[in-house]
Amino acid sequence: MVDECIAAKEGQNNAENATIDLSAISDKEKEACREFFIGKANKTPERYLRIRNHIIQLWNQCKPKYLTKIAVRPGLKDCGDVNAIGRVHTYLEKANPRKRRVRDEYGEWINEDELEGRVISHEVIVRTDKDGSSTKRRKSRAGSYSDDEWGDFTLIPCATYTELFPEPFKVFIDSEVMFLVDLHSHMASTEIIGLLGGKYDDKNKTLHILSAFPCKSTSTTIQCEMDPSSEIEAREGFYKLGYQAVGWYHSHPTFAPNPSVRDIHNQTSYQDLCKLGNGTEPFVGIILTPFDTDTNTHVSRYRVLNAVFIRTDLGKPFGTKEPITKLSKLLLSLQSYLVLVPEKEAEELLDRIKDLLIKTFGINADDTTTVTDDSQRQAVSSTMI
Repeated sequence: MVDECIAAKEGQNNAENATIDLSAISDKEKEACREFFIGKANKTPERYLRIRNHIIQLWNQCKPKYLTKIAVRPGLKDCGDVNAIGRVHTYLEKANPRKRRVRDEYGEWINEDELEGRVISHEVIVRTDKDGSSTKRRKSRAGSYSDDEWGDFTLIPCATYTELFPEPFKVFIDSEVMFLVDLHSHMASTEIIGLLGGKYDDKNKTLHILSAFPCKSTSTTIQCEMDPSSEIEAREGFYKLGYQAVGWYHSHPTFAPNPSVRDIHNQTSYQDLCKLGNGTEPFVGIILTPFDTDTNTHVSRYRVLNAVFIRTDLGKPFGTKEPITKLSKLLLSLQSYLVLVPEKEAEELLDRIKDLLIKTFGINADDTTTVTDDSQRQAVSSTMI
């Protein structure tokens, strides 16, 4: 029997442990998540067990960080609608009343409800420490604080598609969509969020964004997450129009429309959910900045993004000190793990790996070398000591 211990707080000082048997379902769970236990063909006890255990597994991997509803969905593609998955997530939160932790304006972790009713400035922040001294922290123009402790909220600059690295598909946005997105973003000083509907033409590689649906959110000034029930409502609305969900949007109220680390994680999760058989992921994100005072125009800045995996070009030179390629550097590094393997076997293995990479990724074989010299083997091996 595998047990999962979850800390459950009573008041502020008393705590007791609640134990969940991963192979069984308690009566409290059956009552809280009743839809899985009333004989529905697509919502069975087995499916509930899979959803619950998957969420617990992911929570164990990311704790003490908060596990969002969006983060659990990629591994549950065939487990029913996102609303049902969200309710299981909500139940587990209640079973483990551990407060959701977020960053405040000083970059400190606090309980989420402590931000309610507060206005967070995006300019200079003066903080009085316990010893009475004052410190200042200025927010950078990029939108994240100058120190390195922000993590999920660090903004990442985006690259632009080029002729050498073309876009996977072209995006066409109806002007009415941007009209609504811009209007929505001006309605709050905190981040807003919504879903985008439209059509994807795989033959012509074109994505047409034709509708926007403003969604409810769990939002503070520095983060935003889409409410699952609101997302379901948006998808149903798109379906009635003959559209599908092809993107999402949110705002960065006063700072650059570059994605944060968390935004990129959410974007890749959405793309993974809509991936086609040929590997295309027709889903984009739009980030809009309504209140940026550093620009010379009153027109809101926005960015359309699509996350892609960029493979390392192993045929390119590795640094400037040695005339070798990145593939040669890879082979040298791998060779360091084969010091106890007979030399001939090691060489054959490295040659197979080299040939496979050259064939798969179209690397120029003339630009690569395999180390076979004994002195070089010794030099590489000595780095292991």
